Amino acid sequence: MKKQYDITIPRKRYWSDEINDPQACPVCGAALGRMHQSYLMGTAPFGEKASIMVGSDGGYFCHRCPVVVLDREAFADSAALGLGLEGSDDFVVLGLINMDAVPTDKKSTPLGDEDNPLPLIEFSDETPPPPQETNRRSQPKVGRNAPCPCGSGKKFKRCCSS
Repeated sequence: MKKQYDITIPRKRYWSDEINDPQACPVCGAALGRMHQSYLMGTAPFGEKASIMVGSDGGYFCHRCPVVVLDREAFADSAALGLGLEGSDDFVVLGLINMDAVPTDKKSTPLGDEDNPLPLIEFSDETPPPPQETNRRSQPKVGRNAPCPCGSGKKFKRCCSS
């Protein structure tokens, strides 16, 4: 079965209870699609005390941009069962596990062993910076006989000014 969304790219993670409309992408507004996926969860902070791998339908993916919205209730249930954190928000979801990246000959070897590293795609907490507008007036003026700023070694008048 082919996956609907490319999980190999780092995605910005949002929680369903922290955004206005959990059915729409908080970045572009596109409809989100649900997909069963494997995740690495741990105890807060940063999975230091214990971690588990869970399969969950609690992820909603954007088909336009690298965003995933996680259903907090679904992951809280997994944390209660797997980590013993009943009624607690002391868990983190560290990323997506790309099970397709596990080599066929390593399928029987436990994930995370030295010979079989965990194929984790961590969530990107970086929000892409807004596009910078170029303001030609703020850039220093290059004289016609000055070396070209492109690095060609030619004079500006013989290179990029024309």
